[in-house]
Amino acid sequence: MDIRFFDGPLYENFYNEWILTNYKGGFALGFGNLINERKYDGVLTAGEKDLTRNHLVSSIEEKVFINNSSFYLDSNNYLDLIYPYGYRHLVKSYMRPFPSFLYSSYPFDPNILILKSIFMHPDKNVSVVCYTNLSYQTISLELRPKYSCRFYHALNSPGTIDNINYILDINYFGNNAEEEIYFRRLDNDIEVFCYVIPDKNVLPSKILDYKVIYHNIYYTREAEKGYDAIEDLFSPYIVYKNLKIGETFSLLFSDCKIEVNKSNIDSSLDNLCNITKNTFNSYITLPLALDHPFKIHLPEFFKDNLKNNEENSNSMYNNNQKNLLDKNDMDNLSSTKNIDDLEKEKTTNYTDYNKIYSTINFEDIDLYSYEEYREILKLAMLDFKIDNDIIAGYPWFTCWGRDTMITLEAFLPSSGIEKDFSFAYNILINYSSRIKDGIIPNAIFENSKPIYNTIDASLWLIMRAYDLWPFLPKNKRRELFNIISEIVLNYYFNRSLPFFRGEDGLLQIKKDDSQALTWMDVVINGKAVTPRYGAPIEVNGLWYNTFCILEKIMDDLKLKNIKNSSYHLHLDQIIEEKDKIIASMQNFYVDGIWIDRLYDQLSYNEIRPNFVIALGLPFDFTSSDKLEKGYELAKNELLTPYGLRTLSSKSPLFKKKYVGSQLARDMAYHQGTVWPWLLLPYCKLVLKVTKEKAVCKKELEDCIFRLRNGFIKNHKASVAEVWDGMDPHLSKGCPAQAWSVAALYLIERLIDKLK
Repeated sequence: MDIRFFDGPLYENFYNEWILTNYKGGFALGFGNLINERKYDGVLTAGEKDLTRNHLVSSIEEKVFINNSSFYLDSNNYLDLIYPYGYRHLVKSYMRPFPSFLYSSYPFDPNILILKSIFMHPDKNVSVVCYTNLSYQTISLELRPKYSCRFYHALNSPGTIDNINYILDINYFGNNAEEEIYFRRLDNDIEVFCYVIPDKNVLPSKILDYKVIYHNIYYTREAEKGYDAIEDLFSPYIVYKNLKIGETFSLLFSDCKIEVNKSNIDSSLDNLCNITKNTFNSYITLPLALDHPFKIHLPEFFKDNLKNNEENSNSMYNNNQKNLLDKNDMDNLSSTKNIDDLEKEKTTNYTDYNKIYSTINFEDIDLYSYEEYREILKLAMLDFKIDNDIIAGYPWFTCWGRDTMITLEAFLPSSGIEKDFSFAYNILINYSSRIKDGIIPNAIFENSKPIYNTIDASLWLIMRAYDLWPFLPKNKRRELFNIISEIVLNYYFNRSLPFFRGEDGLLQIKKDDSQALTWMDVVINGKAVTPRYGAPIEVNGLWYNTFCILEKIMDDLKLKNIKNSSYHLHLDQIIEEKDKIIASMQNFYVDGIWIDRLYDQLSYNEIRPNFVIALGLPFDFTSSDKLEKGYELAKNELLTPYGLRTLSSKSPLFKKKYVGSQLARDMAYHQGTVWPWLLLPYCKLVLKVTKEKAVCKKELEDCIFRLRNGFIKNHKASVAEVWDGMDPHLSKGCPAQAWSVAALYLIERLIDKLK
């Protein structure tokens, strides 16, 4: 096979991003070529309950010795070059279910294959980096972890760590046992623990206290945005390790000490081993790409954990594909014999190892079946789940009320991820506990007070409460009813809010150029880029749906009024208000176009996707022919292969590209830039206007073809925040966005119902 390292899908994956997360908001992130291009890229960023994060481990310098020669696996961007040239040694990258990277020599030699894989513990700030020797002979590794130990939004500016004081403590636990390496920066007290974990019967490693500082690491993605982009990294030690054929060796990084009972070595190893096994257990039932090397050779740690998962047809234990080895073959390959015996058996055993090389596919084919893709998509959805909340996006977002409520639809019991109502219910209670004058927090930042600059987040909470209603016992329904009542009464009566209910029943944002209360929320120098004062269409679509929901749940609870300590509404008033709102909603339809907002008897007829959000809601406020007009307008003016534009390309305000400085990107953010999350309301609208199931199914599948294909072909690990408004090819913004993934996940669920 002629391996061309810089062609085709391999080259494409160089610029695609992989991600691992845990339920604490921690993550590992990087590109398919393992060159860090963002300051957020790295092996371990630790998350805490208050949403603060520390970037701990940036990367590892990896030098391989074989056949009296050596080469590096890693690469760094510097200001004037990339060095070392590890990216040249990449044979193939795998984005899911965990990032894996197959290396060889350069030029390519099928006799030399090394697999690097990265895993993250689901509940702890723990990352495990594994190296498996798939070569025909023993290799030696020289590894230098590169520490950043900083707040994740910051950088170690050049020169700032040259003379820092630190603690380095190396502990050996015994022969053939793990080693612990403790590092702490004394200037900020950020610490990292590294545990050296061999496979079964692998000889212990050697660790050398030898400090090196890597100066002027350059992050291209930060530079192109106009941000600080250069930092220094600290490496206080080297780990040396020999790996025989088939052996695996791991480095485990943690933000806290894993307790060790030094008086009982076996007990201490069990403790560390359990954390390692729990890390791997998160992945063992997930499908592997068609040609993943683990389908040929499983490391011992996986084989041990898979014994109870043999019947799982989608697990990495399933080796029924053509040309793959059976379990006995894998046992033989990974047996620990002395090097002389292995050399004698090189001819026969290497023939089996050569299957790894022969089964690797370099064409742009499907690497997952449709069923396997759905499992991978579910994994991508779970990336954003934390304790009682949802991270809006990785790597730089925390929790946003609006994003959480929209994304929460994917975590309802009816959506196939959560088994019961607990997670969704707890999120609703969590946000309602912070409610202020009927408004839930719009944003919750690191270790700071919530921000309440939103009009629609509370209305989205009501939508999710209604979705969850059928799954709840009566006492919990009553609790949610009280929350809904608090929101509605404040929105209806409270004039101290930055918005009010008008005489026509519509919610109106007070005119204030500094306010951006909808999801189009960019403010530059105290002025909103996309003014939405007046009555925005999607806000009032939600407002109308709120009254429809309120009427239904009051009927369910046999109630005739809602009240709090200050306000009161009777059921008759609620029904009357609902009728008033629906009458006023007709003013958004002008000359065959659904306009964006009303203000002071003027209609702003910019063609934006907000009418699609309104028309996609469950309770319709217009006729079927006007729904059809909205669908046609969205399809012709806004729809792209990756989402809907935020402004028609025919508008003089349309921005073609989301690129450049913070200012340039902010100016384009909602002025034409494509957002994938908008595909969900669009597809719900398609369902309303398309009567034939087969036609509807095809249209929905066409909407998500590119996104689905990205997962199936192993190009994508998640769905990004935005794409360019014109010629949207490369993803932009946040590389993993919760409501973007939720849109794809939920559209697939809609398609399921059409089969």
